[in-house]
Amino acid sequence: MDQPLYITPGYALKSTPSDEFAVWASLYRGADEHYRTEAEFRGMLEGQPTHFLLRQGVVVGGAVIGPGVLAYPFAVPPVEGLGSIITALSSHLRKITPPGRAIAPGIRQSELAHFMRAGWMPVKGEGDGMVWCCAMARPTQKCEWWLPEGFELVGVTKKNIPAVSQLLCAAYDGKDPLRTTPDEFAEDLSYAFSKRDASCSRASSLLLFGKEPVGASIVTLWAGTPVIWDIAIHPLWRGQHLGDAMILKALNALSGTHPLLRLFVAQGNSAQALYHRMGFVARETTCDLEMTIHE
Repeated sequence: MDQPLYITPGYALKSTPSDEFAVWASLYRGADEHYRTEAEFRGMLEGQPTHFLLRQGVVVGGAVIGPGVLAYPFAVPPVEGLGSIITALSSHLRKITPPGRAIAPGIRQSELAHFMRAGWMPVKGEGDGMVWCCAMARPTQKCEWWLPEGFELVGVTKKNIPAVSQLLCAAYDGKDPLRTTPDEFAEDLSYAFSKRDASCSRASSLLLFGKEPVGASIVTLWAGTPVIWDIAIHPLWRGQHLGDAMILKALNALSGTHPLLRLFVAQGNSAQALYHRMGFVARETTCDLEMTIHE
């Protein structure tokens, strides 16, 4: 879209190259305790429908917005707050999205009220409760790890996806709202494998007891930074600090190539204490929202 598209009285959208959008988003959306660098935004925005929001020809905000999705909104001073911007963007989203469901991923606590006033609702997790996701990170480093006798860490390749999918399905036991079947886990893992570099491949692990897979840790790249995409131990083998070894192996494998390792964990998950004990610090807490689009 070369010319601005007028979406509501007073507001127009203009398609913007993602590299340019990343500069603005890193400054204005990142201007708080959850600061993200321009490089992080560049990695997150690849292939996304990035737009500036104009008022009387002047940029007053921006967002990723396209059929079915609204993400990373920001306001440009002297505009105060996101309320009017999210209302305008949500109204336009209803017009361009076919009947069904729209999503707004990664919404911060400070933004929640604005989105809910515009008709969005939280994606529900286990027990229909609201799920807050905590982003955590720590520096990589050279380190050693230890496993009880009989256990072994080996690499993970695409041929392991069916076995890892079965393992993750058993480990999460229906608690993942987006993946509940082995096929859904396999599809998600295939995407994660497609984004790995060599160091992420070395950092990933399949935990064996004898020849039986009992745990897995998948590391891939997200926004240019390694992230633990999945880490799980089969319920029958928990309580032996086996996850520690997989994390330490990842930190060691990434050292010298990537300075940081990050992960995401549901707020209140008992694993959050493990990650904190291993040096991970919380960086951002977000939730995903959804909106039903009617004909």
